[in-house]
Amino acid sequence: AARFLYAIKERYNAKLHITAQGVKRAAGAQAPAAFAKRKRVPMCTNGVNIGQFDQMIEQISDHIKLERRWTHRLAHQAEDAGFEKAHHKMHEAQALLDEALAMLDEAKDLLEEDAEDASGVKVSLV
Repeated sequence: AARFLYAIKERYNAKLHITAQGVKRAAGAQAPAAFAKRKRVPMCTNGVNIGQFDQMIEQISDHIKLERRWTHRLAHQAEDAGFEKAHHKMHEAQALLDEALAMLDEAKDLLEEDAEDASGVKVSLV
């Protein structure tokens, strides 16, 4: 979030102070016209952009789903070739990937719940 705020600061040549309490204009500085038109909505909770965090969890989940499919295919290929030990280990790995997917789904659900209950630093454009 801080990198984003510094980019805005440079782009609009605004005199901003970024603090733990939020972003404030420097004394005597006027807000750029682009800021005046924006609705003041919190960008993140406790330094975390919830929407981006949710998308990142979804990307990890998609990646694990792809790896799970390949693990399943390789397990059957090992079984067809008569590699019994490798076949069983691949299915065990597949089960662990299933558990990881379930945990990520649970984390996504808990993220929204935690964001509602979170208190502390809130960063917003002023």
